[in-house]
Amino acid sequence: MLYITSKHLEHFAKGMGGRLVQLHLSAGRGFGEHERCFDETLESIGLHCPNLESFRYGVLVDWNEDRYEAAVTDYGIISLIQGCKKLKVCIPY
Repeated sequence: MLYITSKHLEHFAKGMGGRLVQLHLSAGRGFGEHERCFDETLESIGLHCPNLESFRYGVLVDWNEDRYEAAVTDYGIISLIQGCKKLKVCIPY
């Protein structure tokens, strides 16, 4: 498991570019502001990862309950879907 910031994730997506096919992220309770995924991050992933087929993102709130991070809105998800034409899976977990 890696602990990265939203900016690190953007740089990783840019570096991987078309080679990135799956991206599954989770954040635990107590994560700081910079460790969260934001709409701008999803937009960057959409721009630089056209071959992404599977994207999952969730925040572990409780061991029995997951939810989307509040920082991710419709704008971010739409940007990701529009940029990643091969995306088959885009779900929270």
